[in-house]
Amino acid sequence: MTTSFERACARADAKAMRQPRDPETERLRALLDDNVSLDRAYALINAHHFRGRAAESTVEALVYDLREHGLDALKRPGNARRLSDLSDEQLATVNKRTGLTIKR
Repeated sequence: MTTSFERACARADAKAMRQPRDPETERLRALLDDNVSLDRAYALINAHHFRGRAAESTVEALVYDLREHGLDALKRPGNARRLSDLSDEQLATVNKRTGLTIKR
């Protein structure tokens, strides 16, 4: 004999099984596995966060050089690399903060 609570749980489980799995939730669940060390989880979270964008220190370094040297700063290899690391959103921020219009 099953209770109404058990039947409700079974219906909820069946409904959940029909729903598509969220890739972000699956990625985070994988980090909770006993075989994933804290160091590894931390590295994976950071790698995911910075994928397609540069660290804030990179943005700050580029803004500083652009303010000091103008567009000539982009002739330096380090700044050219920094520029290539930026996301579109970060590039817009650099343009706004420096008053320049930089395109890739």
